[in-house]
Amino acid sequence: MRVRFRSAFVLLTILLAAVTVAAQSPRGTPRPPAPRGITLPADPEVQTKIEALLAMPDTLLATDFYRMDTRFGPNVTVDAVVVTAVELRTRIRGIRIGLHDEGKPVARSAWSFLDLDEAGSLSRALTGMIDLTTKWTGREEQRSTDLAFNSIGGFAVAVRQFAHAQRVFLSSGFLDPMSASIEITDFAALKQAVDQALATLADKEPESR
Repeated sequence: MRVRFRSAFVLLTILLAAVTVAAQSPRGTPRPPAPRGITLPADPEVQTKIEALLAMPDTLLATDFYRMDTRFGPNVTVDAVVVTAVELRTRIRGIRIGLHDEGKPVARSAWSFLDLDEAGSLSRALTGMIDLTTKWTGREEQRSTDLAFNSIGGFAVAVRQFAHAQRVFLSSGFLDPMSASIEITDFAALKQAVDQALATLADKEPESR
């Protein structure tokens, strides 16, 4: 009788733990597929394949960064990134976008990674945004238009058009994001930096299959 009671108690404990874990797990949050040979960790901050590879434990990783020329100040940086798991012979390409605050007493930066395919989507979105902003006349005083692109890794770019004004807002970072604004005249330079990063990555060896 005592053995049966202990077995039932152990079973009940396991069931309660399973229910607790299920209740704490976020629902409806899609996770990107992991590249072959890579297991996504349970860290909610990891959203992209390139971050999943960077977070792999017990693995020799070689990460190459190629800084692009943003041409509108040091507070925004765009890097082409190639991460290689040496022993697994797995390589992931993408870009990294950073926002920086050099203010005192503590300088701060926030980074977002975009996988190669998503970086291409960003480039196309920027092309559409630039096209729409150049067509804005500002003649309709009561009209305002917001344009926005959001990446799964925490980078966002938005344009707000109202009356005669146009502003571009950037945000980077997943859990602790930073925000900044740039002039509409700098929009094309951001697009050029992203395209330059994509061109740099095109010359690198593709992802392992």
